[in-house]
Amino acid sequence: MVTMTLDPITELILGLWGDIKTCKSTLSLTFPKPLFHLDFDLGFQRAKPTIPPGVTVLEVPWGTRLTASMLSQADIVTKTYRIPIRFPKQPIRGVLELWEGEVMPDIIMAMEAPHIKSIVYDTGTVMWRLATDAHLQRAQTGSSATRTSLIQIEYAQPNQESRAVISAPRHYGKNLCITHHIGGKYENRISAKSSTGYESVRIGDTWDGWNHLGAIADVIVKTYIQETVVVGGVTKAPAARIETCGYTLAAEGLDLVTPSFDMILNIINQLRGQPIT
Repeated sequence: MVTMTLDPITELILGLWGDIKTCKSTLSLTFPKPLFHLDFDLGFQRAKPTIPPGVTVLEVPWGTRLTASMLSQADIVTKTYRIPIRFPKQPIRGVLELWEGEVMPDIIMAMEAPHIKSIVYDTGTVMWRLATDAHLQRAQTGSSATRTSLIQIEYAQPNQESRAVISAPRHYGKNLCITHHIGGKYENRISAKSSTGYESVRIGDTWDGWNHLGAIADVIVKTYIQETVVVGGVTKAPAARIETCGYTLAAEGLDLVTPSFDMILNIINQLRGQPIT
């Protein structure tokens, strides 16, 4: 038996996903402060009552230019982004301007702010759609103005942009939490009904967003609501299951009640210190 002494992990890139109202934003706001929260899905107001007393909050309305001064005014700085409406069969308007002129500069500013400890993308589902719609808007020129989707090769740029904004926190020494809605996990199966001989079949659930997240995130967590039968009824509590963990396989499959950043980090560090046989 060999006992290994490992330096404790102090930062995490955490991807989390789950059903609606399973306290995804609540978990993200437990990350170390000062924290910058990008609110794409208008989930902050639901999570706000769970913020402990004494934690200061600055809410930056949509359309307001974020400044370095704002990022130093509160423990949690949250900014709302108004997503342009996309009408069917109509050219996309305003998404590229939002993505390149507001979202990306705000992320870079937060990365470069030395006092910011954590960044939250809430949700990564909407953020991925912004990245792809922004590139579709670039492609909607001339005779292609009514295009409704990207072709496979055109996903290269949104992929590169997503990889950059998710990988960057590690290089800047910051924590990142990126939340997601539920999406489908699919595989191609032989089918006589399809002209190609194959059809895409949903075989399970996963996060709805950039599908390469698992390769970059340190930990992937699924949130849910735990129900416990007690005398007089049923109690409910937020819970999470660690699905994958790059630091220790021993953490995978663990269920946590009322999860937080500190709880997840402490469990990872405890399990990393176990003897290896």
